[in-house]
Amino acid sequence: MDKMQVAARFIAFTAFLNSDDGNPASPGEAGLFARDNWTAYLPYATEDLGTFLTDRTVLRPPPCSRPIKRRQEQALHQDLALAR
Repeated sequence: MDKMQVAARFIAFTAFLNSDDGNPASPGEAGLFARDNWTAYLPYATEDLGTFLTDRTVLRPPPCSRPIKRRQEQALHQDLALAR
C-alpha cells in the first residue's frame, strides 16, 4: 500500500467511527468501510499523513513480556528491602 492509500484508509476509518447517525460502529465495521470506500477519501489524504502512519507502525517494537517481568522482579526486590 502506498502512503496516500494508507492516509485515505485512515481517514475513511475515522470518519466512519465518528459518523453522527446514532448507531455506534465497531472497529471491524469501520475497517470494512475503509477497505471498500477509501478512494472517496483520497482527495483529503496527504502523503505526510501516510508517511507518519507508516513510520509509526514500522518503528513500534514488537510486544515483549521481558520488561514487565523485569519490573515485577524490581518490585519484589524493593518489597524485600523494605521488609528488612
